[in-house]
Amino acid sequence: MFSRFAKPAAAIALLGVAAAATVAASRLGWFGGDSQDRTRCLNAEHRFTPDESIAGCTAAIEAADTASARSVVLQGRGIAYQAKGEQDRAIVDYDEAIRIDPKSATAFTNRGNAYFGKGDMQRALADYNEALRLNARLISALLARSELYRRQGKFDRAIADGDEAIRLDPREPAAFNDRGLTYLENGAVNLAIADFDEAIRLNPDRADSFYDRGYAYLQKSDYNQAIADFNETIRLRPAFAFAFINRGNAYRGLGDLAGAIADFKDAVKLDPKNPEVFWTLGRIDFNAGDYAAAASDLARAAELKPDQAYFLIWRYLAQARAGSTDARAALGSDAGKLDAAKWPYPVVELYLGQRSAEATLAAPGNADDRCEAQFYIGEWRLLQDDWAAAMEALKIAADTCPKTFIEYEGSRAALKRLEK
Repeated sequence: MFSRFAKPAAAIALLGVAAAATVAASRLGWFGGDSQDRTRCLNAEHRFTPDESIAGCTAAIEAADTASARSVVLQGRGIAYQAKGEQDRAIVDYDEAIRIDPKSATAFTNRGNAYFGKGDMQRALADYNEALRLNARLISALLARSELYRRQGKFDRAIADGDEAIRLDPREPAAFNDRGLTYLENGAVNLAIADFDEAIRLNPDRADSFYDRGYAYLQKSDYNQAIADFNETIRLRPAFAFAFINRGNAYRGLGDLAGAIADFKDAVKLDPKNPEVFWTLGRIDFNAGDYAAAASDLARAAELKPDQAYFLIWRYLAQARAGSTDARAALGSDAGKLDAAKWPYPVVELYLGQRSAEATLAAPGNADDRCEAQFYIGEWRLLQDDWAAAMEALKIAADTCPKTFIEYEGSRAALKRLEK
């Protein structure tokens, strides 16, 4: 499993859609109503809370004198509902906006984005396609569809939409950033960095691009350059917890454990409900041999995200190594929340006594999962005081796992302790 963390990509499409709706509104002729209501509704400079925007939109909806104007303020309220995570209420407003103005490409894009937020990719794609049928030059729809394709692993289609967005507007930094994310997820790290470079050149104050480029440098193990980009991200967005998390990962790469822990603790202050922070701190403590502290942090990570198998597995290991007699019971209690058909569920079965080590090693379908299996079997052997077999499995994990995997880091730490 990778040790790096990316921010949720859905935020990118939402910002693009919001901007598109605002631009559309600025071109409309407004008649009657309170201009302050419209300003709060469209929230072009992001100065208002979602609730303030909703109140402004609700007042502006009744005052809008044209179908197009009413459609836009309905979309503005939908975007505010989305900002609160209320996708269904947003869809109701987008449905009405489309009924009033069925030729509004931005309304279809916005509704597609709400379906995207609900995980309904089929309806989201249908809306993005309709938006682009109505307006083939709508950049926000192209970028939203590109993101959807990227989430589905359809990288060629995602890149094609990114290429088209750049062709239509070669001065739009979001288009380069979006294509860069696709390249990054597809393993083309250098191409990704080139696109992030261009996005930053076009907009030197774009925090997302610095963050994404820092993440790319982290993948290349260029820790100093990654730290420089995360520093700039934090300067531009000082409350962005993931920038602190990944700068902490870069410090870890340089061997600066104190700097890493300081960043992770800052991330906890900024986002105390972010399970990734506790997950990372727990692994640091575990690899350092402080199993009680690791168990506490990993229990918090699992509490915040109980359907993440790796959180549960590492919590079990930390609790068992700390001497807890309830570790297996806790794992068994939460195992029902996991997908039993997916890796690493066979590891859960191993730890629950439902699968042998040999069957666990035979379960993975690819080399990455097989390297993980060696690590988790090695840790299981340690719990049984079978030091020789543990060292054998851990050495295989250290030799075969990519260096970006937490299992590589964990196997090296375990071998170091065993050798002492």
